[in-house]
Amino acid sequence: MKYEDIRQIFFEYVSGERDSLNDYKRKEISLKITKEDAEEGLMENTRYEWYDGKTKVAEVTLTKWPNNWISCHSLEVKPKYRGKGLSHDLVEFLKKKGMNHLSVEPNNKIAIHLYKKHGFKMSGTKEGKLLRMEIPSHKKEV
Repeated sequence: MKYEDIRQIFFEYVSGERDSLNDYKRKEISLKITKEDAEEGLMENTRYEWYDGKTKVAEVTLTKWPNNWISCHSLEVKPKYRGKGLSHDLVEFLKKKGMNHLSVEPNNKIAIHLYKKHGFKMSGTKEGKLLRMEIPSHKKEV
């Protein structure tokens, strides 16, 4: 599913089977970069949050590194809103923003399955405990 298609698919969600990110208000937050992060090359850290009124529905954090390396630091859908397809919409949103790498706990089989469905492939380990995944030949949409 392409992010641009979410508006069209929204009408399918009205049946109550699942929600769309378009149902919720999005908030963009620039996070401060610590001196240690800057020394490691971190260029930008942005969190996106979606709200249903005052209740947070979902959030993701994108981290931008040199050499066009953009990773997902976190992706969370609150329990009440799970099982409605929002995680798929979040991954497509992140890919549109240019995300091309991520790290995931090896025992998080649900997340690994989700990322594989969206074109991510295993590419090694990070710090000996996290699995690294990336999209081969991923190009950011403009």
